[in-house]
Amino acid sequence: AVIIAFQTDSMIRGIEVAAWSGFVSGLLACTMALSIILFAMPFITQDPLNAAEWAGRSAGSSAPTMAAYFAFETLAGAMLHLVVLGIMMGALLGVVGGAAGKTIHRTNRLIRRPS
Repeated sequence: AVIIAFQTDSMIRGIEVAAWSGFVSGLLACTMALSIILFAMPFITQDPLNAAEWAGRSAGSSAPTMAAYFAFETLAGAMLHLVVLGIMMGALLGVVGGAAGKTIHRTNRLIRRPS
């Protein structure tokens, strides 16, 4: 975000780049979580910590099985990574990076201004 904002003298471009970067990062995390749900569910259900969590929550849970409970929990985490950590944090950090890049660009232009 800093580099793009510096090169284009546009804070908005820095925010856009960071938001897209965050989206791609969140999408990768989401894809990995879905892969875990599809291909590694036996490892999740055999984990002693997960079994203890299910034992404590099974009575109050609307999930029919332990696998369904952890699939929904993993999916919720994946969506939060996509939206909150990906897009929203990317845009927020893009504001910081865009402002920094634009400030550096303006400062650099003032320093190099011919007398």
